[in-house]
Amino acid sequence: MDSDLLNIKSYYNSRAATYDDFFHPLQAADYIIYVNPQPGEAWLDLACRTGLVTHLATAAVESTGHVIGINIAEAMLQHARDLNGLETDGVVRSGFDIITCCSTLPIPKNIDPMLQHWAEYLKPKGKLIIDVPNTNALLNTGMFARIALRCGLDSVIPDDWAWIKTLDSLGEKFEQAGLVTEKLFVNRAYGGRIYKKDKLEGWFECTVAVLMYADFRRPSVVETVKVKWLKEFQALADEESNVHEEIKFFVGIARKV
Repeated sequence: MDSDLLNIKSYYNSRAATYDDFFHPLQAADYIIYVNPQPGEAWLDLACRTGLVTHLATAAVESTGHVIGINIAEAMLQHARDLNGLETDGVVRSGFDIITCCSTLPIPKNIDPMLQHWAEYLKPKGKLIIDVPNTNALLNTGMFARIALRCGLDSVIPDDWAWIKTLDSLGEKFEQAGLVTEKLFVNRAYGGRIYKKDKLEGWFECTVAVLMYADFRRPSVVETVKVKWLKEFQALADEESNVHEEIKFFVGIARKV
């Protein structure tokens, strides 16, 4: 397993106990509305985390349907089994009516071959539903990803935010994967955050303390990264030098021909 995947695995293992405390249950419930699943359908839930979508999908397709949840972090899967009573083991086969990947992209990098591979598991007319943060969501994470590219540190962060520019960015990815775009939209807000000017340095220190961003703490780069990070935040600030974040996502639904 390469270093990117190991970092992702470690990070999400550490978040298993608190993952459901954030906006993710709301987002999972919305996914069921987007999909409008029917009894008897086969569903593959990629990066299922604690099983939030998987659990709701299992109820929606009823006993005649079939749902498989997959995740790289064992602690997340164990949480899904313990809390939601899900069975997350199974043989991934082709012929799914629905594939979902909720709140995961733009991790990992280079999603083009990944989407093409996922499409192979869809039935004809099967649907893929994914999302990515919009340009005013998860600002801190996105800034680190962009700074990593500019500082030549892109090898130490698994995210790739460079391709996310507008809602149409998702449609372009679907087209490259050989899928037909059915719908692109921005979802409802799941809350927000205000980064106050007197707390920004604290946010920076908290972020680089996370294992997935540990290389930003290297003495040779930490001050350069910090200056660029503060400059990016200040460029987004209001008249009181605070930065407002709204948690919304670009959502895309595509169909296999």
